[in-house]
Amino acid sequence: MRYLAIGGMTIDDVVLEDGTYHASVPGGNALYSALGARLWSAGVGVMSFAGSDYPPAILEQLRASGIDVTLVARLEMQSVHLWVLYEPDGRRQIFYQQRSSHLGSLTRIAEDGFLRLRDTFPDVRAVHVAALPVAVQAPILQALSPLRLQVTVDSIEAHGSVGGDLQAYRDRPVLRGTTAFLPSREEFDVLRGDSPEDAAAWSLAGGDLGHVVVKQGRAGATVYGLARRTTVSVPAYPVEVRDPTGAGDAFCGGFMVGMAETNDPVEAALRGAVSASFVIEAVGALHLLDVNPREAMSRLEALRRQRAASGPAR
Repeated sequence: MRYLAIGGMTIDDVVLEDGTYHASVPGGNALYSALGARLWSAGVGVMSFAGSDYPPAILEQLRASGIDVTLVARLEMQSVHLWVLYEPDGRRQIFYQQRSSHLGSLTRIAEDGFLRLRDTFPDVRAVHVAALPVAVQAPILQALSPLRLQVTVDSIEAHGSVGGDLQAYRDRPVLRGTTAFLPSREEFDVLRGDSPEDAAAWSLAGGDLGHVVVKQGRAGATVYGLARRTTVSVPAYPVEVRDPTGAGDAFCGGFMVGMAETNDPVEAALRGAVSASFVIEAVGALHLLDVNPREAMSRLEALRRQRAASGPAR
């Protein structure tokens, strides 16, 4: 294992904008992130938990495809079940049909896993910590710190009662020493308040965060290179959108691998954009297992040309 995605694995019921309904779709931010990373590298693993009702065949399918599920703990509890509802105007609502009361156990799973991470998986280069409550993310990031890996962090969605969590990112104890922070546009706008975007990114970094990358869906992403204070727009790859669920997580997985292998946040974001483009073309996460690597490289080259044509960083 060289790359590790930490987060949730869920079972989703998805209602798309056109009203079509898809039941019991394997999902979760850790799964989408890992599959987004797998497009660019072998040796990708998942650290998560699966309930007693999580289909063993899915874990076997992941294992057979090369995804390491050694650090997926099977717990005597029900899995996290979600309703994902897309409104005709494009808005998304997420409802928990069953929300595990054991999310905090992911902290324990992570801490136990980190104790043997270097011994069992000495080649791990980078870790992505997916969107989780900050109370769960913070101890995971603290436990990761001594391992001196590249670490990317997603932020929890900016809706409902998570304002306190977003404040924790603004105060930066969660992000200190991480490689990149990858909020959505909605989350970044909540974080920056009335501040100009560039100024908010510099302030958020505070000198101890490598990069801020704002995911913007169909508008692509904005990469704030904090060392040189550059701002670069990265386009989205144009495809027909069938199901946008998990696109941001797949972006994060592609970014993790790209950043570790190129040390270039723009190149990393281009890979993330390609990973996201494959997710949105079909329902669920597992169809990424069938993506032809040549098609991924073709899309990457097309995005490089498009980005280059848009001019230099500002």
